[in-house]
Amino acid sequence: MAKREKFIIIVAILAVLGYVGSLLFAGGGDGGKSPRGAVASKGGPAGVGASIDSLAQLQKSIDESQKTVSDAKPEEIAVYVVANSDRPFPQDPFYFRVKAQETESETVVEEEVMVPSITLIYTGFIQVGRKFMAIINGLEYEIGDDVAGTGFLLRSIRPDRIEIVSREGKYSSQIPFVEEGL
Repeated sequence: MAKREKFIIIVAILAVLGYVGSLLFAGGGDGGKSPRGAVASKGGPAGVGASIDSLAQLQKSIDESQKTVSDAKPEEIAVYVVANSDRPFPQDPFYFRVKAQETESETVVEEEVMVPSITLIYTGFIQVGRKFMAIINGLEYEIGDDVAGTGFLLRSIRPDRIEIVSREGKYSSQIPFVEEGL
């Protein structure tokens, strides 16, 4: 057996022995009967008078608790919450619906202009020999690279601007150099 299994068995045996010992030595093993020959001061078996007193104290405690609860005035919000707690929610509070967009057939498109899906900021360039790299949104791109997953390719790099073009070559845009402040 593993050490862990031995420990569990020992703890279980100690728990059983503790329970048996409490029944034998605490007087609980005789079914609530009093010790032999013991008589209470009122003429009955010992412990009966004590149990009557404890029942009276218990009843008194219950009555005090009921009085305290009945005298308490709950706040309006608590009454509202309890009154509406069994009603079902109109929708799942963790599910946010996004309204469906209009279909393309309903929308009149005058001229389709392709625009990058994110804002592109040209903040610098790096020149290593004859190779230029543009820094766009904090990332470095070479000529021909797909710019930030927008579907536009980097066509040219100049110190004052860059030019991007759509993959099909139909649309192009120039982005000016933006000097970042410290």
